[in-house]
Amino acid sequence: MRSDAFSGEAPPPRIPPAEDVVHTGGLRPPDPLAGGVAPCTRTFRKASSPLFGEGGQGATAPCGARGGAPQKSAANYEAVCKRPRLLSKVCGLTGEEDLLLCHELGVDFTGFIFAPQSPRRISPEAAAALPKGRSKRVGVFAGASLEEIHRTAKLAALDYIQLHGGESPVFCRSLGPERIIKTVWPATLSAAELQKTLDRFAPVCAYFLFDAGKQGGGSGKALDWAAFRSLESPRPWLLAGGLGPQNLAAALAACAPQGVDMNSALESAPGRKNHDLLRQAIAILDGCRP
Repeated sequence: MRSDAFSGEAPPPRIPPAEDVVHTGGLRPPDPLAGGVAPCTRTFRKASSPLFGEGGQGATAPCGARGGAPQKSAANYEAVCKRPRLLSKVCGLTGEEDLLLCHELGVDFTGFIFAPQSPRRISPEAAAALPKGRSKRVGVFAGASLEEIHRTAKLAALDYIQLHGGESPVFCRSLGPERIIKTVWPATLSAAELQKTLDRFAPVCAYFLFDAGKQGGGSGKALDWAAFRSLESPRPWLLAGGLGPQNLAAALAACAPQGVDMNSALESAPGRKNHDLLRQAIAILDGCRP
């Protein structure tokens, strides 16, 4: 049975918290990797996440990242990518057929955009009517109030809240850190500013999502992947920005995220996925899964 932090039901037993995560309400985070995680040797400076378990300075965590230095050549992708298990997120979903295919393909996170300015916006009622599956449901918000997010999360049975606005750490904490995917825009920050931002929000989120463009929503453009080769993130992070079958291998050869977020590069029209492209993208990621 899927736990729902917003339903008012009693939560299941808690996962022991990481010491640097502020927990609220005794929430237990969902685990898309239930059933086993392949170990890896990549470490995080301080931290664990509710998904990946306890860890600390110099600790080894089953984070799904590729151990060792990222390879420069996409030709080496298959060889270096077999060891980890990358998380997959497909966002901008609006239709039942697309969602069912995501379930069939084993997508870890399915994303629904509630930001009113998005051409892929879906209403909370429409999202609630779509079938549930093993995939964890993520709601994407930009500039929404706490009241609106809580109402939508409960109605649409969301597992995670992805924040694309200028939300503060206090705002994130009030929603429950175990449920927060915090978006950052590395192209707008220096390396020092990016690290400062990650350290600031690490105690109040479960994941970071790196996107191109600026605050308020995805751009569909690619980031400079090589800029993240030496990144030490205090939380697992997902890479976004125009990712699809045409560039996934190159992106994953250039940097080592714990997962990828795909949207516009898999579409035939805004909010409608091209099933061939979706299958191709997941096939590439499946090459990274033991």
